[in-house]
Amino acid sequence: MLREPGGLKEDVIHIWSWRGRELARMTPEHLRCNDGDGEVFRSMFPIGEMPPDPTGRWACTTMTIGGQLVGVRKFEIVTPDGKSTNEAAPPTSDAGASRPPDAGADAPTRDGASP
Repeated sequence: MLREPGGLKEDVIHIWSWRGRELARMTPEHLRCNDGDGEVFRSMFPIGEMPPDPTGRWACTTMTIGGQLVGVRKFEIVTPDGKSTNEAAPPTSDAGASRPPDAGADAPTRDGASP
């Protein structure tokens, strides 16, 4: 759910990535939210773009069409026996940003940047 005082001023896009590589970019479906204060956007990854072995880290990034980051949802597809593929995370440019001591590698930094 997106919350923006006064409503969103720009359209948004979803960028689907797998193991750090962009696979698809699309305009999400805009759904109404019953609380009257937020907006929900939904997209589905195109099945024709699915890698033969989809295990690994995935992300769906929401950005405005003007290029401003709105948010990121990260998830991992594990092997059939529930194990992580543990592929190396892509390099980050937030070397000076700090994370809380208990945070995992995928936790956002305190300045809002994501690894």
